[in-house]
Amino acid sequence: MILPRQTSGLIIGLLTLGLGLSPLPATAADKNPVVARIVSFGGVCLNCNLAGRKLIGAQFIGANFSGAILVGADLRGATLQGSNFAGANFMKADLRGTEFIGANLARAQFTGAVMAGIEAMGSNFEGANLAEVNLSGADLPAINLKLASMARSILRHSDLSAANLEGVDARRADFTDADLDASNLSKGQFDQASFRDAALDGANMAGASVAGANFTNASMSRTAIGGVDFSKAKGLDQDQINEACATPQTRLPGHLVAKACHGRGWRR
Repeated sequence: MILPRQTSGLIIGLLTLGLGLSPLPATAADKNPVVARIVSFGGVCLNCNLAGRKLIGAQFIGANFSGAILVGADLRGATLQGSNFAGANFMKADLRGTEFIGANLARAQFTGAVMAGIEAMGSNFEGANLAEVNLSGADLPAINLKLASMARSILRHSDLSAANLEGVDARRADFTDADLDASNLSKGQFDQASFRDAALDGANMAGASVAGANFTNASMSRTAIGGVDFSKAKGLDQDQINEACATPQTRLPGHLVAKACHGRGWRR
């Protein structure tokens, strides 16, 4: 059962309407019985079917919507704060301007969702399916994307600083001009991905796969590249490698040589 938080006298009617139940009847005192400025959800609604619902600006505060079906839902400007949406289905949902604050979206499905400009600082997207999703300009610092599927995703100009992308599948993803400083990209698949003009300072790329990836003008100061095979990567220059932290297992294009790492890493 969902426990609505009363933000206006019309919330209950809107809430039940949003769940496909019968709304409360309007009274003569209700000048606008259909539209409320804020709809707030709390409590538990496991596997709820909210497909196609208009939930613009809705607030989910400490709610448990694990396994919920939100296919095609309109969640523009919504807030998911401290809420559990593990395994939820957001396919083709409109999430523009949505805020995920300390939310759990592990294993959630986002195929076809519109997510440009979302905010998800510190939220958990472990194992989520974000393949081919447009996350341009998203604010995602300290987000957990471990083992997420991000193939062909677009993350241009996004903030992924201190994010965990360990083991992600981000083949052909676009990280152009993204902030990945201090992020963990270890063991990730980034073949054919673009890191053009990206910030990778202090990032950990140990064991990542980067065949065909483009690093043109990427910043790599103290980036850990131990065990990475860059032999088929594009756009690397000696200045970038001089700043990065290699190991004997690091493979570079033939014209580049691994150098010292300012006290860390392997010295050749």
